[in-house]
Amino acid sequence: MRSFKKCLSALLVLLILLCSLSIAVVNISAAKITENGVTYSVDKNTKTAKVIAYSSLSSADEVVIPATIDECSVTEIATSAFRYNKEIVSVTLPETITAINGYAFDACENLETVSVNSEITTIGAAAFRGCGKLTELNLGNSLKFIGTSAFKESGIIELIIPDTCLEIGTAAFYGCTSLEYVKLPQFLTAISDSLFSRSSALKSVEIPEGVTSIGEDAFNRCESLVTVTMGDKVQTIEQRAFCNCTSLKNIELSDGLTEIGGNVFWDCDSLEEINIPMGLSFLEFQLFRGCDKLHTVYFSEGVKEIGDRVFMNCESIKNIVIPATVTAISSNAFAGCTDVVIYGERDSFAHSYAKAKKYGFVGFELNENGEAVITAYDFPGMTEITIPSTLTGAVVTTISSEAFRGNEEIKTVILSGDVKYISDFAFEGCAALENVQFGADGTYIGKYAFANCPSITNVCLAEGVATIDEGAFGYVSNGSEYVPSEDFCIYAMPGTVANEYCVNNDIQFRYGMLKEVESGKIVTAMSYVEKSYEKGDRYWMLKILGDVNGDDLVNVKDATHIQKVCISMAEFDEATKYLADANLDGVYNIKDATHIQKYVASIIDSLYK
Repeated sequence: MRSFKKCLSALLVLLILLCSLSIAVVNISAAKITENGVTYSVDKNTKTAKVIAYSSLSSADEVVIPATIDECSVTEIATSAFRYNKEIVSVTLPETITAINGYAFDACENLETVSVNSEITTIGAAAFRGCGKLTELNLGNSLKFIGTSAFKESGIIELIIPDTCLEIGTAAFYGCTSLEYVKLPQFLTAISDSLFSRSSALKSVEIPEGVTSIGEDAFNRCESLVTVTMGDKVQTIEQRAFCNCTSLKNIELSDGLTEIGGNVFWDCDSLEEINIPMGLSFLEFQLFRGCDKLHTVYFSEGVKEIGDRVFMNCESIKNIVIPATVTAISSNAFAGCTDVVIYGERDSFAHSYAKAKKYGFVGFELNENGEAVITAYDFPGMTEITIPSTLTGAVVTTISSEAFRGNEEIKTVILSGDVKYISDFAFEGCAALENVQFGADGTYIGKYAFANCPSITNVCLAEGVATIDEGAFGYVSNGSEYVPSEDFCIYAMPGTVANEYCVNNDIQFRYGMLKEVESGKIVTAMSYVEKSYEKGDRYWMLKILGDVNGDDLVNVKDATHIQKVCISMAEFDEATKYLADANLDGVYNIKDATHIQKYVASIIDSLYK
């Protein structure tokens, strides 16, 4: 037993000696060397060195790091090596450097140039934070990691991050107010929180195809950001990601998106339209709050719930299509929006919601050709509506039977040029309806489509109208049947369907067409004044009765011209003969010249009386 204890004691002594020897070796191999104000930590075992400090007493503004020191390669700039230095303006790094560690140049506010001739693999946290005068940096082709706040509030203008970089830390480019362009690495999988927040000069961003998430505040307050593109693998966009991007106009959300946080597009003042992808079922609170130019949102069939204040203060939202899949809408989802018109399926949740909130509602469905058909109209207090040309990507071609029938408030309906079918009784009994504009060639107007609309006193029908069915225009109810109105007239070209309708239905016919001043298109419109061709009006009357010299006016010159034709001093072409019949007695002669003179002298206030 005593012999065993002696052996054990001897072993312990030997171990203590070995440990002491190891410590002695380390102390011999590791050393600090200071040269030109730069302190290096040198490891003789690995033949490497790293810069660990720069003397605060040094007044030199240019620092050149050698490739070797004491026969050891300089491979790193250590943590906080130059931190808070106010003197240095430029730093030249050798080709041996592979890592610039955390805080290495943090708050070096006068640093303008870092010359890198090496393949750096790591840039640590806050490595260049606060380097406001540093405008460029070559990152080489081997970089793997950029740490948190690495370039925060630096002066970088343009940066190309190599595809070898797989991770960029939180707020790496936060507050880079001069940063205009950055190329993100191809294999990046996440846009971290606050990555470009407050980088107010950044104009466009292409998010790599492999990115699956965009973090909180990632682009918050990037006021110059206009365009963002992303691949279909983005599944999550965290809250406030694009908040206050006041110039953002174009962003196409990923088809793979399944979750989006609150306030993501808050105060994106330039955003005008956006598509909601199929996988996104819930729209979080205040998602589009304050997007005052947002006028169109395309919902997919996958959306089920619209959360609190999602469209609050979106002043331009007038028409919004809500699919039948939506079963919940917050009571203040559209707070601060005026004249909201909801489009959806008749008797859907969206329809019930619109009624409860006293919003306008227009029902629509798709026909067998994939075209949109307007089926219902429910607009408490609303007097004017413009039906969009497309709904959920489908062209609006049809106003279905009785869609607007019996509405006593609507005054104006503007239809796109693609509407070709106005079905039976579509607007019958709309007592206040004064103006409907439509203009597709081949338009079909169904039975009694505009019957019993006493506020419509005249209609201008373009030549492209193909069919006008029984009682479509100018008929009123006498209690038991529809009869022609004595005060109603139609303006059109001779020989047209409209002309034929007037003859067959004992409706007044007048010669003329309307052109929209802004577009120059011939339009079909209702209830305009006879002098709507005057300068500054929306419409310009073409082929005005009595305007035989074609100057768009009716005056003494026209009367004189008729007189010259009557005594064979001039002649009319075939079309002008209709215009010369100013008193509408079926022929042109001196009586028509006299009729025009009475009109010019204000003896009569209309050529048609």
